[in-house]
Amino acid sequence: MRIHRCALALALATAAAGCGGDSGLPTTTNTQSAKAAATSAVGIRTAFAGMTGSGAATALQGMSSGAQGSIQPAQTGSPLMQALGLPVPKADGPGCSCTATACTFTNCGAGSGYVFNGNINKNADAFSYDVTSTGTLSSTSWTYRHKGALTISTSLLDGDFTSTGTGKVMGGETGVNLDYDYDTSASFHDVTLDAQGCAVGGTMRVSVAFDVSGGNIPSGYGGYSGSGTVAFGPACGEANAQ
Repeated sequence: MRIHRCALALALATAAAGCGGDSGLPTTTNTQSAKAAATSAVGIRTAFAGMTGSGAATALQGMSSGAQGSIQPAQTGSPLMQALGLPVPKADGPGCSCTATACTFTNCGAGSGYVFNGNINKNADAFSYDVTSTGTLSSTSWTYRHKGALTISTSLLDGDFTSTGTGKVMGGETGVNLDYDYDTSASFHDVTLDAQGCAVGGTMRVSVAFDVSGGNIPSGYGGYSGSGTVAFGPACGEANAQ
């Protein structure tokens, strides 16, 4: 498996304010991350078309990471986000297989540091999944469970999905030691897609809760929770926090 170093907080510098924190650190809505989630969702359908298990696993994780990063601490260059720099993986190797109606992950990516288990099922344009991902990168380890039911057609993206999990940051470059729990709920609402699969209409609603625990948590590493809505379009690449 090749790991692409891509922070969980995607493109902090281009985050668009538009979400108040429900508790803990003040938060902001990151439209770049929301766009990444929509693009990755379309990638699930593309992977099925090519019956590529590694592509399906990568797209699913990318969609979940994009949703998580859509709500994040408002502080630019947040030390918490730097400590949580997680990759969007490229899953390779045995255990990542797809047919026209199902992708099955059995220790997909074993030995690479990022492993998937579970299934994505497809019935026409309806996709449902229950997949766990575990990994270790440098000083960070995590276990996530991803569940969802989505409609992904050539012109529409709609449905609900969740990502919940736990992780640990153990020193490393930041010198921070902490445990965390993540809970993300997201919904695509009538997201219209152009001929290239780019989101040009509709909305994405995201809620994120992030709890931190540990014996000594420095300033800027506290938990946070918040929610926000991103509207796509009307042109490809456009997205605005509501």
